[in-house]
Amino acid sequence: MNSNSNSNSKRILLGCAGRGVQNSTPARPVSLQELSVDEQFRLVSECGVFDFFDRLPLSDKVDEYIKAVEKYDLPVWGSAWTYRIGADALQVLEQNLKNCAATGVRYHNMMVLTHHAKGHVVTEDELVELYLRAHELGDRYRVAIGFEVHILMWSEDVRRVTPVAQRIRQEGVPFNFVMDYSHCIFKIGNPQEQDISGIREDVAAGRVILDPFEDGNLADEWLGMNMVWWQQNRPAVPNGPKNIWAKGDDGQPGRGVQYPFVRPRPGEWYD
Repeated sequence: MNSNSNSNSKRILLGCAGRGVQNSTPARPVSLQELSVDEQFRLVSECGVFDFFDRLPLSDKVDEYIKAVEKYDLPVWGSAWTYRIGADALQVLEQNLKNCAATGVRYHNMMVLTHHAKGHVVTEDELVELYLRAHELGDRYRVAIGFEVHILMWSEDVRRVTPVAQRIRQEGVPFNFVMDYSHCIFKIGNPQEQDISGIREDVAAGRVILDPFEDGNLADEWLGMNMVWWQQNRPAVPNGPKNIWAKGDDGQPGRGVQYPFVRPRPGEWYD
């Protein structure tokens, strides 16, 4: 679920990422087979809960999205894609923004991978340059862009978020931040996950506070900067379990915020 603040009504608007939308029962659990665009729109519309659909229309699906928006009177306002600096990120972004403009998308969340195409961890200079150029493209197509806090991305080291935001603001450009705090919550009490972020020592010393109920935490810091433009919500718990039955392309278990969690086979259990 995604939310975005509407400056006109001051109401929080709720969006639904349609990819996993399905009817299910204990006897008929959620399938990994994605439904058609029309069926996703129908189910989201009929539930009567959400204000908009959140999904990037790919080039071969643009016409289907336009028809579904009109048929169900359900706008597509949010979108997201993963980008790698040094691998034609801006060219990919421009095509995505064209698709967004064609279907009425207002917001685009850029998830920028930790590593440059050449292999190094992306630098602050590279992140700022990408954001500024992406912001220009977004203005051209009338689609606002933002950067997200997310595992596997530059912001997994959560200490980088504030300095990058400050540098972009110094250029006279607003920094739109997409905050999915589940990516911090599941690292609470999890030294292995904190090591992946490089923050374990800072957490132990109290320099980085992940728990949103403790003073000086990251959520309050980011909210206090008045830059949280879009919030994503997913279930997560401190020191959450690995997704051991759904391994990634590298053969490793999915991490505590990675979906899907699949139904264990007979005889399988977590602990």
